[in-house]
Amino acid sequence: MNVNMQLASSFAGVKYLDVDEILKVRSDTIVTNLDKLLSRLQGRKMAFMATCKKGVRKDIAYDLVYYHDSHDYPADNVIYGKKDDLEDMFNFQIDEMLQIPPESLITWNYMTNQDMIFHLSYENMINEGISFFTQDCLDENVEVNWLKREVNLVDWYKSKEVYDY
Repeated sequence: MNVNMQLASSFAGVKYLDVDEILKVRSDTIVTNLDKLLSRLQGRKMAFMATCKKGVRKDIAYDLVYYHDSHDYPADNVIYGKKDDLEDMFNFQIDEMLQIPPESLITWNYMTNQDMIFHLSYENMINEGISFFTQDCLDENVEVNWLKREVNLVDWYKSKEVYDY
């Protein structure tokens, strides 16, 4: 029930910065070898950390017809993008009772504000200029430690098989 607070604080933080590109990281997430990761991400329009494996998440629909059908990603953990794009992504509030994961909501908000086709398939997101960087983390020995779950998301993602939520 705290999605609106997360949106407001993320929006305020992004708006405050006087930079062109931003790596937004949740406060309970620690990224190692950040210099190596940033050099690989620099210049990308929008990038999420994700599994990018077909069939990782079977078709699952939420209210408002949100579908995950080819990958899984927590867009609220680590995001890289242009400052203006991140402002667009976090500049909204929701009905707290919606049964929709925050990662779907912020991706929906970003894509609709950019006049993109909203569909959470890997192919659609790539075609719309969104990229994913789990492989970059693997290549550069970057750990993304999510303290809330006590897991290195890079290791967790690379081992993911098809699963149901």
